Amino acid sequence: MLRDDERLDLISQADSLLQNVLSALEDPALWEKINDTEGVKVWRTYHDIKNYRGNSNGGSKDSVIIRSEATMQAPPSAVYDLFSDDARVREYNENCRELKDVEYLTENAKINWSATGKLGPLSARDFVTLVTFRYLGPDQGYVSLAVNVEHPTLVPVKRGYVRSQIQLAATFMQPIEGRPDLTRFVQVTQVGELGGVADSALAKRIKQSLQEKAPVEFMKKFNNVLKTGQKSAM
Repeated sequence: MLRDDERLDLISQADSLLQNVLSALEDPALWEKINDTEGVKVWRTYHDIKNYRGNSNGGSKDSVIIRSEATMQAPPSAVYDLFSDDARVREYNENCRELKDVEYLTENAKINWSATGKLGPLSARDFVTLVTFRYLGPDQGYVSLAVNVEHPTLVPVKRGYVRSQIQLAATFMQPIEGRPDLTRFVQVTQVGELGGVADSALAKRIKQSLQEKAPVEFMKKFNNVLKTGQKSAM
């Protein structure tokens, strides 16, 4: 269990991170478009937007951050309901094989543990992550923010998994003016260390390639689940 001061510190860090990401999204100089296909646009940056302070801080070529955007065929509230429902993750993200809540910090912030299956020759990876959900108001909609948590006793390393890191996963579900039936869906992601041989030079290049192509497939799957739900509700 976390102490009260640890909970407050994690929530404060998440608040600061969210503001930095929001500011970085407003700076077009940071982003290089690398894909625009099937209704999904993808950009990348090597700048450290997690610590964005109004200028384009330099970054590492091994530490790419991916931004992707698509229009979802459902209102923001429906998009939020699906994205925040842990029981439905497997419907659109087959890589998430296990997902468990570890501890709630507030009514909209928690620590969870998740795991992939084996990735080809690579062992299963697991992650300990702070996840927050919040409503930003009628103009900005909803946001989910996930970031790596390191704590010596909260979730011990498990046999059969290689402990890995989600450095950043911010998802914005925003209204589109004049179209209450649609949602502007924006994701900003950075995967940290995957551990073991997955952090070799070759594996890093493979990981970067996947990061740049995976958003298209994810957005399509997520939108298809939404459209199926909207038809069922009619």
